[in-house]
Amino acid sequence: MTNKLLYALALGFFGAVIVHICILFLVPYHGQYNTWLRLQSRIPLFGFHQLAADDPIARTADPLFKLRACIFTLADAPEADTLPGDNTPAFNGNEPVHISASGKVPFWSMSVYDSAGTKLYSLNSLSTADKGLDIIIGTPLQIMDLKQVTADSANNSILVPQAIDNGTVLLRVFAPSKDWQPKIDAFLQNARCSPVVLEDAL
Repeated sequence: MTNKLLYALALGFFGAVIVHICILFLVPYHGQYNTWLRLQSRIPLFGFHQLAADDPIARTADPLFKLRACIFTLADAPEADTLPGDNTPAFNGNEPVHISASGKVPFWSMSVYDSAGTKLYSLNSLSTADKGLDIIIGTPLQIMDLKQVTADSANNSILVPQAIDNGTVLLRVFAPSKDWQPKIDAFLQNARCSPVVLEDAL
């Protein structure tokens, strides 16, 4: 009787471990698979925006960091209900995206994700010479085309080729105290996530 009880307990324990491991693998998949589509229904295309408090990304964010998100597309112009906001330059489709911000803040970090939520590229203020953010993300072909033209907005930018159609940028700024708030607000207000119009660069 004792052996059977121990066997049942051991079987239940290992079964629970296996189920727990399966859940750990499944949760990121289901949680991240529709990241871009979910954000597309909540914020405009291009531009950095504050996420709603109930958004999964906002709920899991470090409370000591201010968070902004930008969704972008490197493919054709989207349907009317997903067009960029009013402050975004003209968007014709098939254009790289320029991500920039400047100002004195304690620390910032930026990460780029594909539509499934997989991190593709990251950068922070400790890894840049002037602690400024200035990168251009495009498909390999778009980056190659950009190198062949003279674009003022791309002169000092880090060029990042990525074979994706849609992506998400998360910008985080460390806010250690209220004294930093004015500078952090200015940094985030200055942050840009907008298409590079190659025709204007010719």
